[in-house]
Amino acid sequence: MTALVRLADLLARRVRDGARVEFRVTDDWQQGRTTYGGLVAVLAACALRDAVGPARPLRALQVNFVGSVPAGPAVVETRVLREGRSVTQAQATLSSGGEAACFVQAVYGAPRASALPRWSMTMPATRAADAVPQVPFLPKIMPAFLQHLATRWAEGDPPYTGGSSRHSRLWLQLQGDPVEPELLAILFADAMPSPVMGQASSRVFAASLAWSIELLPAAFDGGGHGWWRADTELTGNAEGYANQVSTVWTPGGEPAAISHQVVAIYG
Repeated sequence: MTALVRLADLLARRVRDGARVEFRVTDDWQQGRTTYGGLVAVLAACALRDAVGPARPLRALQVNFVGSVPAGPAVVETRVLREGRSVTQAQATLSSGGEAACFVQAVYGAPRASALPRWSMTMPATRAADAVPQVPFLPKIMPAFLQHLATRWAEGDPPYTGGSSRHSRLWLQLQGDPVEPELLAILFADAMPSPVMGQASSRVFAASLAWSIELLPAAFDGGGHGWWRADTELTGNAEGYANQVSTVWTPGGEPAAISHQVVAIYG
């Protein structure tokens, strides 16, 4: 069996050449015929961080998946569009085999003084991570990338169980060395199967088409250790497309990201 390449190692091995960053994606990060979408977005975010520097927190990503990313070299070309006094706008194109596979637009914003009170959402109660069993990884049944995540299902219907739930709550941990919380928030925002798959009684496939993710202060203030949680709500399902919104919570119970996705359903 080929040894797993943990996320921290995959990112550390990137090769930078100005605005061009090359990663080498391994088989254990695949999801069907392409690389797990959360990882694709993380690669783009990592390359963009190299381009814009560490000073300004990431506030938002717009991600469009336009092609597959098989195992092998993945090249990210970055461009800083504008750098103002507090906000930087940048974009990235991830290519595989010379073909564009993902377009990403990012907004970075430095903290600013405000007279308004600080407010954030409160994490809804559910079964604690230590009160639910860990989902075992099943080779050839589950997507390969799930080898890198420890998952505990607190609420909702697992895929292909013919359930009726329109939401899910999952506890998640990254296996291996930690990475920046900013990248973890992105990774976990795409890790859970769409709740619509839990309503299917036989095997169907899903692929994210368009993805908007907003990063909150906890994504760069909070710690990355412990059990994160991803809550997903199905907001629509018609004509082979599902719409959903997710909230990612840090181990400290702070909201780290809000995610909106359009998902294509096959089957």
